[in-house]
Amino acid sequence: RSELLEMMVFNYLLNSRAENGFAYWVNNGWEIDSTRGYSGTSSFKVQGQLGASKTLSQTVQPAHRDNYTLSFRIDIGDILRGPNAKIGVAVKFVYDDGTEDEQYVSLI
Repeated sequence: RSELLEMMVFNYLLNSRAENGFAYWVNNGWEIDSTRGYSGTSSFKVQGQLGASKTLSQTVQPAHRDNYTLSFRIDIGDILRGPNAKIGVAVKFVYDDGTEDEQYVSLI
């Protein structure tokens, strides 16, 4: 019980379910699918293309905490990949001292 009372939930990602179109996002090749939302009415959708890079990004300014959690839900379906295909999520951390670290999470 005390753990639940101390738990605080923060969602710093704005418009994470696509209900407001591409508000808050920098979009390169994505669409809004208003028929397949998971926890809302809409979701982000991308059609792959050989030799093309398609990105959807957002800058988040979280509060000062020691730990953060990133979670997401995907539907890959039937997919054919080219020899150099990358399908995943890249998270770039920029620290107060100006140093940067990027982590890539492959989804397939």
